[in-house]
Amino acid sequence: MRFINFLLVITLLLTTVPFALAQTTYEIDMIVSKGKKSKETDATLYVNPSYFRLVPEKGKYKSQEKQFNFSEIQVADYSHSKKPLLSTGGKITTVILLGVFSIPFFFMKKKQHWLTVRTGNDFAVMKLKKDNFRQVIAEFDTKRVAVKTVDETNAVDLKAEAKKHKNNSAGSSTKDEGSSSAGEKAEDN
Repeated sequence: MRFINFLLVITLLLTTVPFALAQTTYEIDMIVSKGKKSKETDATLYVNPSYFRLVPEKGKYKSQEKQFNFSEIQVADYSHSKKPLLSTGGKITTVILLGVFSIPFFFMKKKQHWLTVRTGNDFAVMKLKKDNFRQVIAEFDTKRVAVKTVDETNAVDLKAEAKKHKNNSAGSSTKDEGSSSAGEKAEDN
């Protein structure tokens, strides 16, 4: 009986350990550059213990594959946006087909989940799926990357902080040159 229990434990360990050590994958959309424009494309997020990779599925975007070490991430921001469920054409079609019963569809909105990651010299913007955004954020948290949630209230704070940082850096460069005056500082604000 002990031998059978021992074999059972060994079998369970041999079958579960490779899965625990393997990388985790998530289907996402990645924002890629196409000339001066940005475009969403299907991609796969591969999460390993010390780094993650973003691999676009389409061959023409393979050159935009990115890899980031978790230790090098300076900023990770999560945000969500609401988009109307139906486009204008969809609304017209729905009214024709369903009549008055279609009115509730006009007020429904679809959430889109975004994760922006930045290091000292690179960045990535990911559009997460509604069924995996919590898992992706948890993956980053377990790798000791603090993911900051950006919403309407602190988005305004971030803009003010960026403007303040810009003014401070402009002020410090003029101090270094020795040509700053009180009038110039008043104009900057």
